[in-house]
Parts: sequence; C-alpha cells; structure tokens
Amino acid sequence: SRDTGIGEKQQQQRQRDRKEMEGELAWLALLLVHALLVPCASAVVGRGDFPPNFLFGTSTSAYQGPYISP
Repeated sequence: SRDTGIGEKQQQQRQRDRKEMEGELAWLALLLVHALLVPCASAVVGRGDFPPNFLFGTSTSAYQGPYISP
C-alpha cells in the first residue's frame, strides 16, 4: 500500500470533522435565512397596541398601577 503520510485513523477523523463542520454550517445557513426572512416583531408594534392610558417614557415600566391609580 502507498504511504500518503496520513494514517487511516487520521483520515477517518478528518472525514468525521468535515461532516460535523458541514452540519454546523447547514445550521448556521438555516439560522441566517430565518433571520433574514422573518420580519422583526418590533417593527409591527405601535401605540395602538397599548391601552389609551398607557404612559410612555424613556424607561417605561410594565408595572404602572400606583401612578395611574387615583
């Protein structure tokens, strides 16, 4: 047999590494396609999505009960 400088175990490990990398790249490509095709949820939120008495500010809190209460 011809000596290629790489043992059979090393070749098998390289093949496993290559297949693992291909799988990781496929997931990365899927993630990128998903990020590009799915619209940003924050782009569709407007003032109409909140109650009329909702107070907006620079640091709006989800809990506004005491401020609104009489």
